[in-house]
Amino acid sequence: MKTKAISLGDIAKRVGVSRMTISLALRDSHEVSEGMREKIHTIAREMGYSRSPQMSHLMAEVARLRNGVMRETLAFVTTEPTEEGWKKYDFEKFHVMKTYAAEKGYNLEPWWLSNPKLPPERVNEILWSRGITGIVLPNISRKFFEKHHGTLPIEWEKFCVVEMGGGLRFPAVHQVLHDHYHGMFLVLDELEALGYQRIGFCIRTEDDLRTHHRWMAAYSVWLRLRAFTIPPLIAAELEPRMVKAWVTNNQLDAVITPGIPDIKKWGIRDPQKIGFASLDLWEKRDAAITGIDQTAKEIAFAAIDLLISLVSHKRKGLPGNPMHWLIPGHWITGKTAIRVRNIPRPVGIENEPLT
Repeated sequence: MKTKAISLGDIAKRVGVSRMTISLALRDSHEVSEGMREKIHTIAREMGYSRSPQMSHLMAEVARLRNGVMRETLAFVTTEPTEEGWKKYDFEKFHVMKTYAAEKGYNLEPWWLSNPKLPPERVNEILWSRGITGIVLPNISRKFFEKHHGTLPIEWEKFCVVEMGGGLRFPAVHQVLHDHYHGMFLVLDELEALGYQRIGFCIRTEDDLRTHHRWMAAYSVWLRLRAFTIPPLIAAELEPRMVKAWVTNNQLDAVITPGIPDIKKWGIRDPQKIGFASLDLWEKRDAAITGIDQTAKEIAFAAIDLLISLVSHKRKGLPGNPMHWLIPGHWITGKTAIRVRNIPRPVGIENEPLT
């Protein structure tokens, strides 16, 4: 016997409010109080209400046309512990992406996947019901990365997805990211050109996992080319005492790491004795630090281009052959690495044969 589907009208009668209030609450509209929204969601689940995905998409499209909005919306999905936490790291990047998307005829809106008041399945449902099919993923927050073991609770089959940064361990999705492998070679080339020889690489375990050992792979090739036996330092946290001992025991004259640590605590004060270069100077960098600018704006432009292409061709779900667009960085001259000896400019590590 066929069971009658539960309608919005049925829920409205049960709750004692209008059908419009039920519709707004189920779409998590702030026009309905938080307490009433929670009550309506609870009763709807108890009654066995199930929303039609096709109807949800249709209603979202009708709403866009009614309001004169012809462009489609893309989601910038964040995972920081607080709703505004992503702005500390990605505000400039988001602004660039939003402006560029608008030029292409698309909206870009931030969506908070780690909202404690909305389980991830509800966030997925709301995105889907509002007709959003394109998602771009900035870097995953550390807590969320650990909680979900390097993936995200996204219903991948419903969306076109582009990840920025390449931190997801699984599943394999389309990515636009910095070329970490080339970036390590570039740093080593530049430091050698300044006359540094015994160059050490240290990295937090989490950062090594997030980059899928790409920096480590390039550094290992350099060690083989130079016949050095310098052990890279990998630790949960790069404690100053640990780094100092590692630098001394390996007689290093330069150190490489991602980000911008307090190198004075590491005992690195005079670049004539020990140079320093960062593999990622971030967007707001100290002008005194030498290292790699990962060209975040170029990565942002490319991510929007790729996502719009996927959305326009309706390529939802996990790809059989995910694309990886690698964007090179460029060298920034600072004060933490200087010329310590004159040597001929090397041909570049990538052009040297292994023996």
